[in-house]
Amino acid sequence: RGFDALRRETEQHWRDRLAAASATTAEPVSCNALAVILLCTDRGTGAVLRTPASGTPFAVTTPQQAAWVSLALNMGGLHEDAGRLLAFLAGTQRRTGRIGAPTGSLPAVVHASGEEAAPQAILQVEAASWLLGALWVHAGFMGHTTAQLLLAEHWGTVENAADWLASWVLDGEVTRFLSFDPKCLRERQSVPTLLHVYTGLSAAIRIGEILNVPQADEWAARRRELKSRIQFHLLNATEPISVAPQFPYWMRRIVPRDPEARWDVWDAVVAVDGTARRLEDAAAPQYAFGQSDQPDRSDASDRPDTSEIGEQLGKPDSLRQALRVIAVLEGLTQAPRAFPAME
Repeated sequence: RGFDALRRETEQHWRDRLAAASATTAEPVSCNALAVILLCTDRGTGAVLRTPASGTPFAVTTPQQAAWVSLALNMGGLHEDAGRLLAFLAGTQRRTGRIGAPTGSLPAVVHASGEEAAPQAILQVEAASWLLGALWVHAGFMGHTTAQLLLAEHWGTVENAADWLASWVLDGEVTRFLSFDPKCLRERQSVPTLLHVYTGLSAAIRIGEILNVPQADEWAARRRELKSRIQFHLLNATEPISVAPQFPYWMRRIVPRDPEARWDVWDAVVAVDGTARRLEDAAAPQYAFGQSDQPDRSDASDRPDTSEIGEQLGKPDSLRQALRVIAVLEGLTQAPRAFPAME
């Protein structure tokens, strides 16, 4: 057929592919970033890999990455692609518990096939929270009836994940709320982990409310325990505790403020990019994305920032482009060139 015919067919394919994207009528950078995300998508499973053409550390999917990519796809109008990605993520949930892999938990890293890409000994509690939050956020882009059908379809997954998080909080009296922390390559107790689990349980409770189905009373009880423990840690800390710059923005989409509470988690003072801010203030898009060209001073690790490795080697990086889409569609005048390594 010749090169010119193939080029025209390719261009038409991508025009059709992005036709549903609301970003095509907005900033061109958003449309280009969404195209990169789609190039990183596995056609068979719907998984979106970080950098498919890269080596082992990046040719994989993590629950955190999937959550951010699904948000970018939803904001760009590609709801079906976001739904396929979350269905893939839900499919990686462990349905049968075993040592190092409790029922309801998720692998820290998976290949596009769904096969675990990290040792089972690496138990990342936050993974279940990212799944629960992503399902709630995704449903928010649907109509009420469609959202109910979607969440009802995933209710079994939600129950398993929330039960696992609640049991982790209950066992925390003995295990000290340990979870694998990639910054120090070991398990430890941290306030950011408590905030993640608090967010995940909040998402599960809200999903149950919209479906009007009975929920385990333990979910609300464990969330209250988490709130008290978070307050205890923050009030007794010698300095504000660091959180990832983008996390308060994500949390804002899931956790509502309690107007009747004397102290709410949103009143917490945390360190974002080395600056002390109320958690509620840090959730603003300009703090989550607008200062991303600055180094991540909240990370005490001496390891180099790997957020641009895929781009530097000429390989598409779906996570970086997802954050770019969100930043632009949130109304920031200029998309950040780089993003700090995420927790």
